[in-house]
Formats: sequence, C-alpha cells, structure tokens
Amino acid sequence: MKKRECISELEEMMFIIGEGIYSIECLENNKIYFGNTNDFRSRYQKHLWCLRNNEHPNKELQKDYLIYGEESFRYRMLIPTTSKQDRHYLEWLLIDKTIQEGVGIYNVRVPIKDKYTGLNIALLEEIIEAIYLEEAA
Repeated sequence: MKKRECISELEEMMFIIGEGIYSIECLENNKIYFGNTNDFRSRYQKHLWCLRNNEHPNKELQKDYLIYGEESFRYRMLIPTTSKQDRHYLEWLLIDKTIQEGVGIYNVRVPIKDKYTGLNIALLEEIIEAIYLEEAA
C-alpha cells in the first residue's frame, strides 16, 4: 500500500471511529504497539508529532521510526469501544495474546488483569480471537 493510500484510509477511519483500541505496526520488523484512546485522531497526531520530533516516550518505537522512516508504519483502529474499562482490558488482552503468539511488541507496561473483574471477559476474549483469526486469513 502506498503512503498516500495509507493516509487516505487513516483519515477516513479517524472521522468514523473515535474511541477504541488502536495499533501502530512497523511493517519492516512486524513489531506492534497497542494503545487505547477516546479520540483516535488526536492520539494519532500526538504519536506522529512525537515520532517526527524524536520525542516519543517509547524509545524502542522511536528508534525503529528513525531507522525505517514514517512510511514503514501503519496506524489502525482495531476495536471501537466507548467503555474506558473495556478499552483498557482489550488493550491488555491484545498485548497478552500478541506476546503468546511470539510477535514483538513495543509496549513496555502491561496492565494488571485483576483490575477488570466486572467485565464480560469471555465476550472480550472472543473479540480478540476474532481479530487474530481475521488477521491470519
């Protein structure tokens, strides 16, 4: 996918979906950063500004950005959700599942699972499995 196509897809997505779980993936080494936000557009712009100005708090992500360049990164909204608690738990599940699959991640802090006892955990885990099945197809 060309850089302009990625940007057009992202711009369209930002106006449709504002809250949820997102990823930043390095297309060169397949490492992934997961995050959650209530405003995807602002969060994307903040990540991009930090990376472009060599000020991103995630030093590993920043290093790869400097090595591979902006065109080697893909930003995606993975799961739209309006519940802050769901967003945090889904982010944790994605990080955990990605580690189990042996895929490299940029995230350095993993949330504590015990914080999310009131959620429909089985349903959220099914959502994560569906994402992984879709990615594999």
